[in-house]
Amino acid sequence: MQRWCLLVHWLLCCCCSLTAGHLHASPSFPLSNSFEQVGDASVIPDQVVTSLAQDQQGFLWIGTPSGVIRYDGYRFQRHTYQASQESSLAGDFVQQLLVRQNHQLWITTSPGGITIYQPEDRTFQRLRVSAMEQNPLFWQHAQSLAEDSSENVWVGSRYGLATIDRHGQATILQHPALEQSNVRTLLVADDILWIGTRLGLLQLHIDAGLASLHSWPQLSTQSIQSLYQSSDGNIWIGTDNGGLFRWHADTDAIQSIPLHQDPVADTQPIYDITQMSEDELWLARFTGVERLSLS
Repeated sequence: MQRWCLLVHWLLCCCCSLTAGHLHASPSFPLSNSFEQVGDASVIPDQVVTSLAQDQQGFLWIGTPSGVIRYDGYRFQRHTYQASQESSLAGDFVQQLLVRQNHQLWITTSPGGITIYQPEDRTFQRLRVSAMEQNPLFWQHAQSLAEDSSENVWVGSRYGLATIDRHGQATILQHPALEQSNVRTLLVADDILWIGTRLGLLQLHIDAGLASLHSWPQLSTQSIQSLYQSSDGNIWIGTDNGGLFRWHADTDAIQSIPLHQDPVADTQPIYDITQMSEDELWLARFTGVERLSLS
């Protein structure tokens, strides 16, 4: 339910229109009691939201192209990049927010880098790791994040993939498939790291390391925008202009999922995916929400 609430807020703040052609009422889910607008242009610049996260204290964090906003249910407090203040964000254009198991909030800004919010003293700290000296461009354009069960943080950048262990040791992974790859989205599911890039999808078994890196030729021309694991263990893959795909956990096969009779309608990006029930997915698109029946 938490992920659903975040998706709904994201859609409303981005001013996506919930059109009747895309969103169908359901007796178990009356629309009139489900949507509430939160914030306007006076508190959310341009009403554009790039990422959302809810921390363990219940605060909603809203990423925007003009900083990050904390919402406590009553007030909005915006934090931005300040060149003269090391305790400010590393940049203003927020790409992703990640609430970690240790309660830290990690924020990627591109350009800029990674900022860590410490809830204990409510301070921001820009990430500093030794690997930055060897490849500063990688870290300045970090854009996607994921955390595995061992508390390693995976960082996707316009220039590849890195991992930061629980002790703060950072390593940029070296592999031909990752070199200069634009990693746009990451998902950890069942100790497997799913890597969505502008040139397809990669799969990495975390315990096995780079030797297990795998790709699918049929997705090599697809720019991956979103990844989601449904309750049946399958992975759903949203693209920029190629529609929706599903990875079947039982067969390791990738299947294209047509959403419309007119293929042109499937060329809109799929920004986010969430599961509303056992037999229904919701897809966030520029024109609104689309519901996909799994039954």
